[in-house]
Amino acid sequence: KQDVNVPADLWDSMYAYQKDGVRRIVHQFKGRCLLADEMGLGKTMQAVAVLLPYDCPSLVICPSFLQTNWRRALEPYTDKVQVCSYGQVPADGAYGAVVVDEAHYLKSLESQRTQQILPLLLRVPKVVLLSGTPCPNRPEELYALLSALRPKIVRTFTEFAHRYCRPRRTPFCHFDTRGSDRPAELKWLLGRGFWVRRTKAEVLPQLPAKRMQVLHCDADPCCALELGRLQGKLDTAMARGSKLAQTLITEMYRETARAKTDSAVQLVVSRLAALQDPIIVFAHHRSVLDALQAGMPPGLKVARIDGGTPVRRRQAIVGQMQDGQLDVALLSMAAAGVGLTMTRACTAYFVEIPWCPAVLRQCEDRIHRIGQLSQCNIYYILAHGTLDAHVWRTIHRKERVAVRIGQ
Repeated sequence: KQDVNVPADLWDSMYAYQKDGVRRIVHQFKGRCLLADEMGLGKTMQAVAVLLPYDCPSLVICPSFLQTNWRRALEPYTDKVQVCSYGQVPADGAYGAVVVDEAHYLKSLESQRTQQILPLLLRVPKVVLLSGTPCPNRPEELYALLSALRPKIVRTFTEFAHRYCRPRRTPFCHFDTRGSDRPAELKWLLGRGFWVRRTKAEVLPQLPAKRMQVLHCDADPCCALELGRLQGKLDTAMARGSKLAQTLITEMYRETARAKTDSAVQLVVSRLAALQDPIIVFAHHRSVLDALQAGMPPGLKVARIDGGTPVRRRQAIVGQMQDGQLDVALLSMAAAGVGLTMTRACTAYFVEIPWCPAVLRQCEDRIHRIGQLSQCNIYYILAHGTLDAHVWRTIHRKERVAVRIGQ
């Protein structure tokens, strides 16, 4: 409960759990912490409040489309914080503190961005990593974040993997670390020495409920032959331990999109007749977004965000949604799954299902977050006879692992 030197107008605008998070990061974790609050709980403003007491040259690293959000959040309080994207991190710079937003982007030790940013995080005195899904798929993805904060505790990846990842030899890899071991111990370690993690159920009991439902559609019969051919090849590759299996799964994922597009679009459009509030619709492939856009009934105000949408246009679409000027927002899961608030909508459809449960939950929480006043209805559209059933089972298996370590 020690005080933190934060401007009164900012401090008074924060929830009690946010103030507690700031105190814990500053005093308990001495400015080196993974702020892992569930999506929609206001991690940005907590990070701003953490930076202000240090009053030193600081850096915020975030996805490029979130730079404007961060500059607006910081502008009323300080001019000592530089904001940059992951691809524009300064090679040199004397910073007293660094904030990394969407820190799960650093989950792979081999990625160029991790190798570039990790030395900076080890050198800077204060580091705050922000991620509502720091372990998107499995415990091995935590290693880079934890070693960046406290390398004396989490030393080599081999040690970490042997203790928490149950490494094994497989037909595809001699040191497969995609498993999980000692989840209770890992959960204790994270809470004791690394993260502040709260869920909406814990701290915002007044937040409206999130209701989830699976909808089924039929696959195009013309695609059945190709899906069957790919499934046969996949079964053979898996039996032989061939690395071709991953390529075949990717092909089946694309073919699933083709097979379900028409019927899924018809299903979404059929439910627009009773439209009373704005809705958002998520997809992965550009071709599916194209079909959705072409299939929207005339007279509806429709906007789309995908990888080619400029940052300013994204912000304009969010503003239109929040001002009640849109009926439907068509969103790419990759481009619009984080950093956007669309609480004017309370219904979301997933025409495609991502492999990663964290991506799915991030997308859902564009509407289920602080500011939402209505129950959120989330619909997942699955097609019979496609890869959807396998992807759905994979998501829930991965999520069970994350739950065991407290995520």
